[in-house]
Amino acid sequence: MDLSNRSPFKPVSVAKIGLAALSMVLMFNAGFSEAQTSGQKIKVTSQRQVFKPKEGQTQFTGDVNVLMEGTQIKGPQADIKLDDKGEAENAVFKNRPTMTRTSGDNKHTVQAETLDMELKSGNMTATGKVVTNITGSKDGSVTIKSDSQIFDDKKNIMRAIGNVTITKDDIVGSSPEAIIFMKPDDTADKVLFINGAHLVQGDSEMHGQTITVKVDTEDIYAEKNTESIFYEVDKNGNRNKTRVLAHLQEMDNKTGTLIANGNAVIYYADYIAKGPKATFYKKSEKLDKIVLTGRAQVEDPDRRVTGDIVTITMDPRQFNAQGNVTTFIKAKNENAQTAKKPGNTSAQPVATATPDDNPPSAYDQEQIIEDATGGSGNPL
Repeated sequence: MDLSNRSPFKPVSVAKIGLAALSMVLMFNAGFSEAQTSGQKIKVTSQRQVFKPKEGQTQFTGDVNVLMEGTQIKGPQADIKLDDKGEAENAVFKNRPTMTRTSGDNKHTVQAETLDMELKSGNMTATGKVVTNITGSKDGSVTIKSDSQIFDDKKNIMRAIGNVTITKDDIVGSSPEAIIFMKPDDTADKVLFINGAHLVQGDSEMHGQTITVKVDTEDIYAEKNTESIFYEVDKNGNRNKTRVLAHLQEMDNKTGTLIANGNAVIYYADYIAKGPKATFYKKSEKLDKIVLTGRAQVEDPDRRVTGDIVTITMDPRQFNAQGNVTTFIKAKNENAQTAKKPGNTSAQPVATATPDDNPPSAYDQEQIIEDATGGSGNPL
């Protein structure tokens, strides 16, 4: 699906007010101009107006104020160009104009160095330190900052390009590019961060090639080389860090449940756990337990446990495994000892075997089996 020319909400509804068929009727008295079609009017006021018939363009400068069907645009300068048929074709607002659109309880504002509207297609391109704010009565406020933004009136899609930062409540997302999908009521539906995304929410963060945020529920879906990092303070006041790597990660913001799918690897305290799938459960807004399924394993400094299901609990801090469980206790590495013979003052080293003298340890054998069988427990 090609989204290269898409954008989100209806910033000016230029398609709906029929500017493609608009004939400009300019009245140059008192800096006032009016365009009219099918009963709809566009009112332009400014300090100065210059009409250039040969170029088919009117230039408005000084306190420019444009009003049209629920939309207001203010700025120092605006150029409106007509085509060969005398119909409005393009409007360019310069020197950091601001556009405000209201629809019921919803309000959109766009501020940029330049706003360029293609009046016939309904598309608009904003360039230069663009700041868009979308406010809805139910979903709160979404603020989008980027180098440029492209709006598509008909498809209800917006594309933000270059140094993108999007803020929704305590969620701050950033990426080189993002796509915002809008609802029919002009409120934001979801945000797709692409080409390498980073998300911060409170005391946690998430990375992924793409990250999608559902605006109303604030649910999060990350895909491709994902990483989550979050911190929990235990009952003793210790700040514990959990790091999660996986192909996919999904966060249910209401319940706080995080699901990591595809080669999930978890680093928690002195545990390292891995498996095809890991689910994180919260209780009283704190991490309560982690459940790994699909032939999972957990390792601490003393042992390595493999089972069909491995559960790690935070309080008390422990883990247990169920289903085809294998446990290997790690041997402690001991330094070479020295021995003395009676009556002999010289120390004699105790004979030790080189790594080549011994077969793989039980721990190493289990690792070889796991690698060879893909976690099935049976050699190929």
